[in-house]
Amino acid sequence: MPTRYRPRHELQKRRAAAKEDADRSRAARWGVLLADTRFTELANGFLDYYSELRSKDGRRLNSSDAMFLVHLLRFKWDQYDPHPSYLTVATAMGIQVPAVRKIAKKLESMELIKRIPRREKGRDGKDGQWLGNAFALNGLRDALEAAILKEQPGLQQRGDEDVSEVD
Repeated sequence: MPTRYRPRHELQKRRAAAKEDADRSRAARWGVLLADTRFTELANGFLDYYSELRSKDGRRLNSSDAMFLVHLLRFKWDQYDPHPSYLTVATAMGIQVPAVRKIAKKLESMELIKRIPRREKGRDGKDGQWLGNAFALNGLRDALEAAILKEQPGLQQRGDEDVSEVD
């Protein structure tokens, strides 16, 4: 069952109690070696609802699709679209580049991502060297928000304003 999102005041009380009782450092949770590596921000809403996302023809995400999205999120550092190469993602996932392209094509057909070709600016306003794709994740965000609101209709949909961190 998906995580029920709690009002902010409940979370603040729980956080205060947890901080008194537990060592919440990354080193305590992951060990010193892994704590020194980078971390990828991943919303619990993604983990709770990705399996409920469907295309118009009824297709759903499988674990490879979800891992592809996680690898894209690894490169989502700011408001700009992530743009890892297919080779980078394929190597990280332990699969071949054509398989990664197939996953991206499926997710684009489901309207969860949009592949945006990137080119270097050439001379005289012409396109220069091919730089690969950027991946817009707005469709994924919108689909996850719709799934959350369907499950919990009392929640208010937030705008794109910066929302403070919530555990």
